[in-house]
Amino acid sequence: MSSIKPNNFPRAGEHNTVTRAHLETLEAHRAKPQAQLAYTIGGIQETQAHSVIETERNHAIRTGHARLNAVSEQMRSDLTFASQEGRAKADFNARSSAEQSYADAQRKAAERARTRSREPER
Repeated sequence: MSSIKPNNFPRAGEHNTVTRAHLETLEAHRAKPQAQLAYTIGGIQETQAHSVIETERNHAIRTGHARLNAVSEQMRSDLTFASQEGRAKADFNARSSAEQSYADAQRKAAERARTRSREPER
């Protein structure tokens, strides 16, 4: 017996956009076990049909949750990088200007020391 694989192509009227409401609707329509003695007329064909429908529904739910989680993680990552975007440039500019002023101060101190050594003592 071959394994049942869900049909990955959307049916008429369905599309690939996943929303939280759509997932909640799919989850709400999952089959709930009922403890009752009821005989079905369809037999194995009906059981297989229900199994295929349930497999497709579960596949759609898993895929939808995976897509929403991936998009959510990407959004968090993008937000983090966007908030830090200008910080690296500002830090670099601040450090380079601070290093420049430090270097200028060192040059001025060295120049003062040279001029003092050239001046005759009193």
